[in-house]
Amino acid sequence: MIREAVSTPPIPPPTRKHNANCVVCTVCVFDISETAYMVRHDVWEATGLENRGGVLCIGCLEALLGRTLMPEDFPKCIPLNGDHYRSINFKRSSRLMDRMGKTRTEC
Repeated sequence: MIREAVSTPPIPPPTRKHNANCVVCTVCVFDISETAYMVRHDVWEATGLENRGGVLCIGCLEALLGRTLMPEDFPKCIPLNGDHYRSINFKRSSRLMDRMGKTRTEC
């Protein structure tokens, strides 16, 4: 008995579970390395977006606020804002690191 070769379908690329596009400019924040941050509640509320109302790139967040973000806008008590995220392959853009008050060696 001769068996026919059965080709298996290709494995699809991984998909992102959550929408990672900035709700204002629609850029994918994964593509510009601006995913690993959270700002204080009052900062987010000042944008007019609801809690968990989407994702913003740093540029659009600053445009909605009408100011440049400062290190104190990123609570240190939130693990996502900590330095250990560099060890699990979270990359941060130079713009995000600048706003967080971090240097390239810290992130």
